[in-house]
Amino acid sequence: MDKRTELKALRRYGMRWAVLLSLSHDLLSKKVTIPLSIIEELRTSRVMLESGCFPSCDVSCSLDGIERVLVPKAASFGKKYLEDWLDLLGKAMKMQLTSEEVKNLPFIQPVINNCKFLKCSCGSNNSI
Repeated sequence: MDKRTELKALRRYGMRWAVLLSLSHDLLSKKVTIPLSIIEELRTSRVMLESGCFPSCDVSCSLDGIERVLVPKAASFGKKYLEDWLDLLGKAMKMQLTSEEVKNLPFIQPVINNCKFLKCSCGSNNSI
């Protein structure tokens, strides 16, 4: 995979990570128990993304494991709740999330301020 393709994949996974992080916080706010291993994996995958030292396939494997745990927990809140989150995950992977959708994710504003992969490299903060 060339560098440009790898960077594009990492940006998609960065957006996917942001949605999964937000889902985990939303589930926690609903008093759902999330294994400590998943919380740690969210931290690990963030480091993997930010460092740029890990191939996208490793990041994907990490996010797949997180998603396998969180999605069934989300399903317990009904079809609409689950579909809304699955829609956001799908848009993240297609790079179709709008700035507004990202900003409306629960608990995501502090992450946007701290994560370089959510910012445009040309200097504009509006390109997510």
